[in-house]
Amino acid sequence: MSKMLWNPTGDKLSYQFSGITYFFEPGERKKVEDPCGQHLLHNIGMRGLTVLEYGCDEEKLKKDAIERNRDFKRRMVIDYNQRNETRKQTNFAYLAPTTEIKKYAIELGVGLLEPFSPRDQEHEEMAAMKSENDILKGSLNDLTARLATLTELVMEQKTTARQGGKSG
Repeated sequence: MSKMLWNPTGDKLSYQFSGITYFFEPGERKKVEDPCGQHLLHNIGMRGLTVLEYGCDEEKLKKDAIERNRDFKRRMVIDYNQRNETRKQTNFAYLAPTTEIKKYAIELGVGLLEPFSPRDQEHEEMAAMKSENDILKGSLNDLTARLATLTELVMEQKTTARQGGKSG
């Protein structure tokens, strides 16, 4: 027997069975043997992988799979935040979020507990300061060049004045 598996979510899903990695692109359907299908459903079903059976209501399955996927992402972000809160209370260092956790948090609109992560306002302020710093660096370079030119002119005038004073 075999199972028809379907990924109705917008995420790329992957998992291994018997040393073979199975990839499911968004919307992809793939027929696999029963043991493999059971294994994949057990391990990544919570991320939205679904089994299709003859006569099933695909819209209902899709809606359910997308909701499971959202719940999975929400759970991952909440677990990350709880682990960091526990680590904070026990005076351990914070854990850095993975790129997936960051992506999930942005997608869900949930903040991550991080010790030194700049917030949106801080990002804007830092960008403004960097811009101002770049302008000031440019002005400083311009003034340095002008000062070098002025120093050169003064030295030339001193040299000319000395030579003019000796010959006269």
